[in-house]
Amino acid sequence: MNGNVRGDLEILEERTMLELPRGRDGREVLRLRFVCAKTSEGKEVAWHDIREFFQGDDGQWLPGKKGIVLRGKELRPVADALAKACTGSPSAPRPLAPPTPPTTPAPSPAVQRRAPEDEPRAPFGRQKGDPLAVLEMKDLRWLEGALERSIQDPEKTRWRAKNEKDLASVRGEISSRGGF
Repeated sequence: MNGNVRGDLEILEERTMLELPRGRDGREVLRLRFVCAKTSEGKEVAWHDIREFFQGDDGQWLPGKKGIVLRGKELRPVADALAKACTGSPSAPRPLAPPTPPTTPAPSPAVQRRAPEDEPRAPFGRQKGDPLAVLEMKDLRWLEGALERSIQDPEKTRWRAKNEKDLASVRGEISSRGGF
């Protein structure tokens, strides 16, 4: 247990499982990390993070914007698909058709991906405080509906601006996963 605190999460364990050099100048790497954390409510959450890191001017490694977070139950199917893709077998997954354009406007770049400590979090519900990136799609959809209802509720006008910001973050996460 390393006990780091990032936002509302206490990092219980963080391991780099793979590091691959990238780029011509040696100032970029691709890292696969496992992270286990505890929320402020005491719930343990875990995920695998595949992200580009770059070396800053001071020599320190910093996370880049390019990356993906996989929950534990998502890792095995992704690893199996990658293994099939590497074998070149006829049963290897074929590229998906290009996604249809979203019906909602694309989120601003600031919403698309942030550093872990600035990651948008669930504002309420059973996953309150959890990063949106680790929530299941059904939970994101529930949050989206609840925020839409709250924005429309005349008795909740004092929270409208915050709820609109939270809704944009939720929609940005849904959009980043190919949801519409």
